[in-house]
Formats: sequence, C-alpha cells, structure tokens
Amino acid sequence: MNAPHPLSDLGRAALEIASAGWPVFPCEHRLDLPGQKRCKRPLTRCGLKDAVLDPIQIETWWRQWPNALIGVPTGPQIGAFVLDVDIDPEKGVDGAEELTRLEAKNGTLPVTVESRTPRGGRHLLFRWDPARPITNSSGRLPLGIDVRGQGGYFIVAPSKREDGAAYGWENPPGLFDPVETPAWLWDLITARPEHKAASRVFAFGASSSGTRETAYARAALDGAAREVASAGAGQRNNTLNAIAYRLGRMIARGWLSRDEVEVRLLAAAHENGLVQDDGGFATQRTISSGLDAGMSNPHDELQDDRQFGAAYPKQPASVAVDENGEDDPRPPAFTDEALALRFAERHAGDLRYVAAWGRWLQYDGGRWDFDDTLLAFDRSRKLCREAAAECNRASTASSIASAKTVAAVERLAKADRRLAATIDQWDAQAVKDAQSTQQEKDATENIVIAIDGLIVAKVAELLRKGGQERGGCSA
Repeated sequence: MNAPHPLSDLGRAALEIASAGWPVFPCEHRLDLPGQKRCKRPLTRCGLKDAVLDPIQIETWWRQWPNALIGVPTGPQIGAFVLDVDIDPEKGVDGAEELTRLEAKNGTLPVTVESRTPRGGRHLLFRWDPARPITNSSGRLPLGIDVRGQGGYFIVAPSKREDGAAYGWENPPGLFDPVETPAWLWDLITARPEHKAASRVFAFGASSSGTRETAYARAALDGAAREVASAGAGQRNNTLNAIAYRLGRMIARGWLSRDEVEVRLLAAAHENGLVQDDGGFATQRTISSGLDAGMSNPHDELQDDRQFGAAYPKQPASVAVDENGEDDPRPPAFTDEALALRFAERHAGDLRYVAAWGRWLQYDGGRWDFDDTLLAFDRSRKLCREAAAECNRASTASSIASAKTVAAVERLAKADRRLAATIDQWDAQAVKDAQSTQQEKDATENIVIAIDGLIVAKVAELLRKGGQERGGCSA
C-alpha cells in the first residue's frame, strides 16, 4: 500500500494556526482572470462559515488543495477585526497614503498585530469589543482602507499566490497582541457613510417625482434586486455596479431613496454570495461607486412609454384612464401589467371575458360568439412575442416570450374593465344565439367522437381478425 503524500507546507501552516486557536478554511491561490474574480475566494461551499479547528478536516482540505491560501474569519472567533490597507496601482488605490494622512491629522496608530500583503498593503488587527461589534462597513474611512469584522475574513501568512507573491507577518500573533481601537479610528469606522452626491436628490426631486415616475422607479428597483441576486460568479460585481448606476440616476430625480436602494442592493449581494466572498465593505464600495456615478447623470424625463420600448398611446397626465375617468398609473414597460394593458387596448373591440361563464367571447364583425380555440391565449402569445422583439435586453426578452408571461397577460386582461363583462350586459337573443351555437358545436363534436369511436372499433376488429388468420400472438 502506497504511503500518503506528505502534507504541503501550507497545510502544515494551517494546522499550526488552528492549534493556536484561529479557525481556518482554504481559499483560491490562482490569480484573477479577465471578468472573473477568483483569487482569495473560498474553496468550500459555505466559505468562512466552514472555518474549523479540526485537524482532520484541515488536513483533508489541504490534501485536496495543497496550495490553497489560508483564510481566517474575523470578529469574535479570533477576538479581533482587521483594518485592511490596500494598494492597487491599476485602480489608482493607495490606502497607505490615505492612512498616513489620517495619522498626521489624528495621531499615529499604536503597534499591533500586523501582516503585509503581496501588493505591499497591510492588515492591522485591533481588539474585538463584544459590546461594540464591528461589521464589514468602513464608515467614513477613505478609499483604500477597508474593514473586516463580523462576517468577514482575511488571508494570513505564509499563504502564497500563484505568482509566488506571499503574505508575511510584520508583528506576528504570539509576540504581539491586538490592541484597543483608537477613538478617532473607531469614530471613522462607525460613522454613517457620506453620500457625496446626495445634493442631487434635492436639486432634481421637487419637479419630477410624480406617481408615474415613482411607480416606474420602484418596479425598476424590484427588478434590479432580482437581477443582482441571480447574477452568477464572475458577473456579480459588474452587475451590481451597473445596476447601482442605473438606480443612482433615478435617485438623482427624487424617484427613489438612496438609503432604501443601498439596503436592497446589499441584501441582493448577500443572496448571490458576493458579500461572503468579497466582504461587506468592498460590496458597499461597489454600490456607492455606481450610485454616485449615476446621481451625477440624472435620469431623463419619462416623456412617453415608447422611450422604454413599449407601444403605449400618449396620455396628457402620463397615466392611463379607466372607464370611470380615474387615473390609473402606468406600470413600467415589459411588466405583466403593462403587457396586459397593451392587450386590452388592442382587443377592446373584439374580445370580452365573462367571469360568471368562465369564457372568452370574440366578435367576428357581425356577432359575438364563444371562443373555444384559445384565441385569447394565442393573441397574448403574439403580443408577448412582439414585445420581446422590442426589448433590447436578451434576458428580459426571453422572459417576456415565456409561456408563464403569456398566461399571466391573459389572466390579468380578464379583469381589465375594457374586456370584463357580466351576463346582464348581453341581451337575451345574443346569449341564446351564443348558446345555440355552442350546442351545435357540442353536437358536432359528439358526432365526430362517435365516428372516431366506430373507426377505432372497426380497425381493432380488422387487426384482431388479421392476427387470428396469421396465427399471431394475442396481447
């Protein structure tokens, strides 16, 4: 029997770190690819939640992934949070310079447990205070300085990336202990993030936040949250930033609250795993960056629904008007409601639905008659196909053309006041004619069924006789 391969250096280091009381889990050591963030991402299904002290599990992991980086959760599990001072020349980020400015203004940070990162950044550990828990929000710290608290993690030495660049200790644990957080740093971390473009809300909100705009924006927010939550690995951060930009443009018009948008997008990022992989602060930065950019470019006025790809007729007050003359705010283009309105507008002259009968009726130019050919469903399908062709987003177009949307449009159209009808709206003769026509159809169907039955019986008899004549096996 072959002896097992010796455990890798990083595997032995992971065991040593765990024996000192820090739970560990494996993270990806390979570098990022274009459009795909993979370096430092957890290799286990639940990420930092899988962190353990168990040597058997740790050895199993590092035999499976011998070069894995060593991830350690931050917060109460290790009794410390991490101040992450990042340097990224490609993005123009220099957290070290920003920290120097902060220290010049507020005082030098005390010596504490500290490690260096492959790009020359720093991880500074500060004592955990259960009475004042820290999350992954950086508050009002400048760009390039992040926080890893409860729900976060960091990579520890001697982890080494695919290119050989390694993490190393400047002030290793055991020789140094995490120190108490200075008051000025605590104040910056716990302060509410500053919204640089918040004034845009007041500049544009007063004149353009009507009912229709609000309804449009809120539906857009709901759809945006779903889109972020369903974004796959490699697309999550870009999707989040792009959607934050679009919503930021609506915030600038006063159609949405920035606070609500941030909460909804952050929750969606939690759902798709981005927060767990990149940390809450990095995710919040992505959201803030997109919102700030969007708020500097306010959304256009909603002049006409055709602007958004839906063929609505213009209304003086940007609303639909029901049969009682009451305002009925337009739903956003391409929603089930919007498509149902288009259906009703198109077929107000030739379709009616009577709930008491549970039947659609169609007008052939001379009379109303029951429809037994799924005409309404077919016309809903045709309308949805047309709308899908108008939409310039492939994922949305696919959804519009789906059977689910077709059925939803038909169902909603049944309640539209232009199509919904009651029994007493039809005169006795019309009902009698329709019922007579139906009876004739039923009789015809019965004859066809009877004929079909005779044919089937005759064929069966001939087959049976043929089998007997050939001496075949009976069933």
